Amino acid sequence: MKRLIYATLIFIIAICSTSLCGCMLPLLQGPTRTTGGVEYKLIGEKAAVAKYTGTSKQVTIADTYRGCPVTIIDELAFYDCTDITSVTLPDTVTTIKKNAFLRCTALETVNFSANLHAIDDNAFEKCTSLTSINLPEKLNSIGIRAFADCTNLTSVIIPDTLKVICNGAFAQCEKLTTVNIPTAVTAISHSLFSGCKSLKEIRLHDSIKSILSSAFSDCKNLTSINIPDSVTHIGAYAFNRCNNLHDVTLGDKLTKIDSFAFYGCNSLENLIFPDSLTYIGYSAFQECTKLNGLNIPDGITYIGRYAFLKCTNLKYTFDKHVKYLGNENNPYVALIAPYDSFANTYEINPNTKTIASYAFSECDKLTHVTIPDNVLYLGDSIFEGCDYLISVTMSQSIPAIPNSLFKNCSRLPEFEIPDSVTRIGDNAFFSCKNLTSLIIPSSVVETGSWSFQYSSKLSLYCEHTKQPNTWFNGFNYDCPVYYYSESKPTTRGNFWHYGDNGEVVVW
Repeated sequence: MKRLIYATLIFIIAICSTSLCGCMLPLLQGPTRTTGGVEYKLIGEKAAVAKYTGTSKQVTIADTYRGCPVTIIDELAFYDCTDITSVTLPDTVTTIKKNAFLRCTALETVNFSANLHAIDDNAFEKCTSLTSINLPEKLNSIGIRAFADCTNLTSVIIPDTLKVICNGAFAQCEKLTTVNIPTAVTAISHSLFSGCKSLKEIRLHDSIKSILSSAFSDCKNLTSINIPDSVTHIGAYAFNRCNNLHDVTLGDKLTKIDSFAFYGCNSLENLIFPDSLTYIGYSAFQECTKLNGLNIPDGITYIGRYAFLKCTNLKYTFDKHVKYLGNENNPYVALIAPYDSFANTYEINPNTKTIASYAFSECDKLTHVTIPDNVLYLGDSIFEGCDYLISVTMSQSIPAIPNSLFKNCSRLPEFEIPDSVTRIGDNAFFSCKNLTSLIIPSSVVETGSWSFQYSSKLSLYCEHTKQPNTWFNGFNYDCPVYYYSESKPTTRGNFWHYGDNGEVVVW
């Protein structure tokens, strides 16, 4: 009797489950099943392709399995299936999971579901026989390296509704000649078209805000690019070694060109920087050997080391042993470097606004330097390793002591930090072994890491009454620190005040 009741209950549950869900609930799924070499599995009320073990070169996926719609091609489902040549997906499929068709090297044709929403990471990577793809209108996202190393892919049709194309999605697609970027996309992601050696043209819409690192690196047949006004940032290596790129138009809202962005673009001749540009990174235009026409806007705040190294046709302005880049109204905007590194002093043009990183770092004989008050911005490591530097008169307009400014200036005996300074950078006074005292003005709200490391004789006198929370913890390394107190302190600690003649007096 008990067995009859138990069997009846099981039957009722099964009937209810089928009527409620249209397919069996997971509790009653049972094992996966293979049909025509395609292994399916149930996931809740839906079904997925789990694995392909068949021998057919042309694969058609069923739209249902055990009464449930097939909506997913699961991870690694067709991984390394090197014999299949075509796949047809039913319109029930919404997602292709990561690595689903990775290394299907014979795959030539993919008929996508009209309702496909997502192609996940590495889904079709190394499908080296794919020549063209037509992506469906409802697709929202393409994952990381989804079609990377599809070395015979020549054309891609991307729906205008697509919102996200992830890093490296089409990297190393060596035969890809043209591609459209949907208007809904706001960034050209990292390495998106890196190594697309046949890419000749691409149109960027006004929706694009940034071009991220290595986006077009090694696109050796790209000849021109029009950066829309909406773009504010060009990332590191973005157009690195685009050897045939000769025509670049920069938008009027661009603020930053990052390190190596146009490194080795040896066909680039003329470039007009917008007035909005403030930052040119390390080696940004290094080895642009044909570059000759260039304007540096007045608002430039940072030029990195080697930004224009080996730009052998670039026209500098020379003045008193120093070379400058600028514009028609002011040819002295940016001091790049001295052209004679053996002088013991240099006279900086009073119209200079910015000094490039490492500008004097190889000047072994430099002993004295005066930076005029018109100079507003300093790059990193400008005097790094100037071992004989003993006197610096600093501009009273600079907002920061940059990273490693006086690193390894072992003979520098004194320095006055201007009241305009709000930040002292990383390693700014690293190993200034002869520096004995520094007054840190109350204007300083931020310090970097190890700003005074290995400056063994140095004492720090802060105009703050205690260490601000925004300063790096341990900023002083081993240097004794004294905080300002107008009257004799009643608490323990190191304190100081100004004497009658403005000298430092320790309480």
